[in-house]
Amino acid sequence: MKKLILAGALLAPLALFAQEKEAVKEYPFTIEGTYAKAATPTTFYIRYRNSGKNVIDSAKTDASGKFTFKGEVAEPTMANFLVWKDQSEIENFNFEGNYKGVSQFFIDKGQTKINVGDITKEPTITGTPAQQELLKLNDMTADVQKQIAELTQEYYKARSEKNTQKMEELGNQYDKLDAQQVEIYKQYLAKNPKSPIGIYAISTAVGYDIDPAVAEPLYNNLADAVKASPSGVAFGKKLEIAKKTAVGQPAIQFSQSDKDGNAVSLASFKGKYVLVDFWASWCGPCRQENPNVVKAFNTYKDKGFTVFGISLDENKDKWLAAVEKDGLAWTQVSDLKGWKNEVAGLYGVNAIPQNFLIDPSGKIIGKNLRGEALEKKLAEVLN
Repeated sequence: MKKLILAGALLAPLALFAQEKEAVKEYPFTIEGTYAKAATPTTFYIRYRNSGKNVIDSAKTDASGKFTFKGEVAEPTMANFLVWKDQSEIENFNFEGNYKGVSQFFIDKGQTKINVGDITKEPTITGTPAQQELLKLNDMTADVQKQIAELTQEYYKARSEKNTQKMEELGNQYDKLDAQQVEIYKQYLAKNPKSPIGIYAISTAVGYDIDPAVAEPLYNNLADAVKASPSGVAFGKKLEIAKKTAVGQPAIQFSQSDKDGNAVSLASFKGKYVLVDFWASWCGPCRQENPNVVKAFNTYKDKGFTVFGISLDENKDKWLAAVEKDGLAWTQVSDLKGWKNEVAGLYGVNAIPQNFLIDPSGKIIGKNLRGEALEKKLAEVLN
């Protein structure tokens, strides 16, 4: 159920498998596209991340409906092909089914082909070995993915209706489907250790909340060349952090400044149960979760429990205004570096809200506890 809840989190603008800015050799790629029904010049877009930067490129169809993208990447890179530039433009199209004018595909050295038959339907994208592997993997997981998509919509509906019983039922169903999908990825990775999309497959299987027990065997089975790729090295680092921040491990010590510039350390909370809560004023899911944290704080604050808020804000005024509006009556700190918050880096936080429950001895005893899950855990250890 944890992955289903995290699906609603506001994710960092950095994919798990995207390489950071490093001195790596890049290779040229070409994307040749066709949109036969283009009565007038039509502009398409691609969006991807390369060398630590977000890239958005556009290409316009010629008289015969052809369009071309060119660039360079350091390795097989996930990209989005879009029929619209801005989110608001989505309203101008009547897309078919679940298609919303955006398609994921892999850019790689060499040539990729995109055939847009009807602008309201999913295009056909083929070409490089990485893209062919993605199509193979998508076929393997298609049935489970369809069920997960349907269940996720039901979950959000139940959540909007505050139907906790239904949410719990759907969460249990999701866990079963997720387990099925992880098994499919395991089978794929076992048979394809040299796959150019191996890191993508692992990242998709384990999500942002990496469980080392699942991820490490999959990662270790990959060919050395895959692990040595920019994304392979990046995932390896995330895996090491996940191992250090797993339930049962001693919490990583840190210190950060509060609104007055005073340093507050995690060590100062020793002897209490403390929820280290990563959030931000601009994060919608965080603000939605705050009432649950406030409730837990008020219920157990006199029983040896407190919250230690780590804000991923950049604007101090907005941060403090949100603290006051949401009634967050516990210690708050921030270095005002946004996603580059140093504590978030120590704990491998790539999505918010996220939290870590630490016991009086300084050991992590829970992660990403939300709503009833947080209440249940606190009741277990404090009542």
